[in-house]
Amino acid sequence: MALRFTGHDDDINIATDEPEFCEWKWLSPHDLVDLAVPFKRDVYQNVLTAFAPILD
Repeated sequence: MALRFTGHDDDINIATDEPEFCEWKWLSPHDLVDLAVPFKRDVYQNVLTAFAPILD
C-alpha cells in the first residue's frame, strides 16, 4: 500500500508528548536511501523499487 500526503507542511506535528522524531523534511527517494541508517538501506531501496511505477 502506498499513501500520498496531500496536506500542507504545517499539518505535520512532531511535537507530541512522546515524539518519535526530533525533526522532519521532505527528501527525494534517492536521498532517502542515502541518508538512511546503514542497516535499513536495502529495505528502503527494495520498497522504492517496488513503488517506482507510481513515484513522480
